[in-house]
Amino acid sequence: MTSALKNMLNLFQGMFGDHFWKNAILEATHWNFHDINVEARAKHIPPKTEESWQQHFNDIFKSKLGVTHKLPAVFIDSHYRRNSLKETAKFNQYTQELFDFANDKEPFECQDIKTVKTELIEIREKLKNM
Repeated sequence: MTSALKNMLNLFQGMFGDHFWKNAILEATHWNFHDINVEARAKHIPPKTEESWQQHFNDIFKSKLGVTHKLPAVFIDSHYRRNSLKETAKFNQYTQELFDFANDKEPFECQDIKTVKTELIEIREKLKNM
C-alpha cells in the first residue's frame, strides 16, 4: 500500500466515517483465468488464489487503516478471451457480483459543505432555543 493510497483512503474514511467501508469492494483487474495463469498462481508459495488475495488485502486494510469490516472481492479481467468458456464464465460471474453488490447497497449520501454548514447552524439554533 503506497502512502498516497493510504492517505486517500484515510481521507475518505475521515470524510464519510467507518460505515464508508460497508459500501466498498476490492477489485483485482487483469486476473486472468487462462489455465496457464491459474497454474502459475497455484505454484506460488503459498498459492495465490482469489481467497488468499482477498484475505491479504483485508489484512492490509485492517492493519494500516483499522478496517474491521471484511471487504468482498471480485476478479475482473477485461481482456479475457471471449472464445474461452471458462474465462467468459468468470468474467460474467464477477461482473454480476459487482453489479449485485452495487445494487444491494443503500445509497451513500454525500452532502456538500454548504449543506452541512446550513444544517449545523439550524441545529445550533434549535439547541439555543431549548
